[in-house]
Amino acid sequence: MSNIVLAVMVASKEDEKWMNADFVYDMLDRVLGKDRWVLVYGSAEKNPIQTTEFCAKLRGFEVEVVVTCAGLFPMIGRAVASYFAYATPFMEGTTVMCVPESAEQIPSLLSTPDFVAVSCPGHGKRGFLNAVVLACQQISARDRSILVRLGQFRNEFLKTKQRPEFNARGALQA
Repeated sequence: MSNIVLAVMVASKEDEKWMNADFVYDMLDRVLGKDRWVLVYGSAEKNPIQTTEFCAKLRGFEVEVVVTCAGLFPMIGRAVASYFAYATPFMEGTTVMCVPESAEQIPSLLSTPDFVAVSCPGHGKRGFLNAVVLACQQISARDRSILVRLGQFRNEFLKTKQRPEFNARGALQA
């Protein structure tokens, strides 16, 4: 069994510009550790065989979560989700999250075949960050120290940002 629990699959290096990739990669290094996640570049449209081979490797590693990011044509999330739904024992436990660059691409993610589950926790750089945070929270079910490190990273980050103010009902103050 591998130590790798999370895979991040990015369609191209160009996509990293809108993803705030360096910040999120640093978070993953600090929260999971450099040996517990893997970054791969691949395009479902340009090289479907490479995508399938990568998914087969991930299955061998017993990766728990795959986060995919793509710009104009976010097919990579559907391709990876389809692999885990049809080319593996059904419901084997790998969660696939897809983050498109903008909201306009979200409908293409919703048109997946039956029994191909892919989540979309947002779009753009906040969507990518939220997908990775959600992935870390899911993985932390087996290793609570991940949740502690995630909380520490979040607290450090919030010290540099202005915290939003909420009223008694939980709504954001203007």
